[in-house]
Amino acid sequence: MAFTCTPGLSVEAVDDGFLVLVPGSEQVVHLRGDQAEALILARQRIETVPAELEAAMAGLVQLGVVSTDSWSRRRVIQLGGVAAAAAVATVALPSVAAAASPAATTTPGTTIPPVVPDHLDVSYLVVAGGGAGSEGGGGAGGVLEGATTFPTGSTTSVTVGAGGTMSGAPTVPGNGGNSQLGSVATAFGGGQGGSYAFGNATSGGSGGGSVATPLDDGAPGTPGQGSGGGKGNSGTGWEADGGGGGAGVAGASGSFDGSTVHGGKGGDGVYSSVAAGAGIGSPEGWVGGGGGGEVWTNRDDFILDAGAGGKGGGGTGWSSSGAGTRGTANTGGGGWGSGGTGVVIVAYATADATGLTVTGGDSVLTPGDGLTYHVFTTTGTANFTIS
Repeated sequence: MAFTCTPGLSVEAVDDGFLVLVPGSEQVVHLRGDQAEALILARQRIETVPAELEAAMAGLVQLGVVSTDSWSRRRVIQLGGVAAAAAVATVALPSVAAAASPAATTTPGTTIPPVVPDHLDVSYLVVAGGGAGSEGGGGAGGVLEGATTFPTGSTTSVTVGAGGTMSGAPTVPGNGGNSQLGSVATAFGGGQGGSYAFGNATSGGSGGGSVATPLDDGAPGTPGQGSGGGKGNSGTGWEADGGGGGAGVAGASGSFDGSTVHGGKGGDGVYSSVAAGAGIGSPEGWVGGGGGGEVWTNRDDFILDAGAGGKGGGGTGWSSSGAGTRGTANTGGGGWGSGGTGVVIVAYATADATGLTVTGGDSVLTPGDGLTYHVFTTTGTANFTIS
C-alpha cells in the first residue's frame, strides 16, 4: 500500500511549512522541514520513502497525518516515530467544530491545491465477441483480466469486438471480433462452430464445437484466454454436435444414451469481480460461456436434448423441437446463429483519481464499493483518457 494522507485532513500552507488538522483532533500540527517534505510525498501516494525522510514519515504516521500498511507499529517506533511526533509543534484549538469552520483561521495562509497524480492504477477486463454456432456450438470470446498503470495525460484506444454471425449461402458461421485495451491486452474472438455446409470448427479465444458429420475434434482455444470446443458424435438415426469452448471449461462432446440424443453443453466461462462490480454478466459477474451443440434424429422414439449454453452468456443449441439462442450481449458468449458482443471494463479506486479527469466508456459507474467503473459496450473503437 502507498503512503497516503489520512482522509479528511485540513491542510493550509504557511511561510515555513504546513498547518494540518487531523480529523477528530483538537490540535493543529505545524509541519516544517523534513515533516513538510514527507507530507508532500504522502500527497503524491508514494510507495517507498527515501531513507533520509523515514523518521519524519514515521512521525506523521504516529500523529495520524499519514496512513499506510507498509509499516507495522513496531517499525514506526523503530524509525523514531514517537520521538518525531513529540517534537512537532502544535496549536490548541477551542473545539474541533471551530477548527473545521471556514471562519476559524489560526494563521493566515493559502489552501494547498490538490496534488495531481502522475498516474492511475487500474484493473481491467477485456472480453472478445463470441463465435457463431451452426451445428457445433460457437466458442466464447477470449477473456483477459489484470492490472496495469496508465500515466496522467494518456489516451488509450479501446476496442469492443462484435459477435460472430451467420452469412452467405449456404450460411456459414463466423468468428467473433477481437477486443483490445491499447497495447495492454488483446482478447481473440470466439471460434465458429462446425457446420455440415462448410466443415470444421475454427479456433479462437475459445474454440468452436465440432459437427458430427464430417467427424472431427472441436477446435482449440487460446491458452490463457479460453478452452477448446467439444466433439460431435453420430450413430444410426442420430447426430449430436459438440458444444463451444468456454473461457473456463472446455465444451462437452455430443452423446447418445440409448434413448436421448444430447448436444454437447457449452463450456462454462469465468467469474470476474470487475464484471460483477459493473453489473455485467449472465449471471452477473460471469462472462465467456460457450454455445451449446445441435441435435438431430429421424427416429420418433428418440428424445432430443439440445446442448445448454455455458455459464457466462452461452446460447443453447438447435433442435427440431426448438431453435437455438444467441450468445448474450456483452458477455462474449458463443451462440447459435450469432455470438454475444464483447465488453471492456476499466476500474480504479475512486480516491486515486482525486485531481484527475478520467473519461471514456458507454457508462461510468460508482456503485459504492470504493471503485469507479468505465464500461465499454458498443462495438467498435473508443478512447479511455486520463488528464
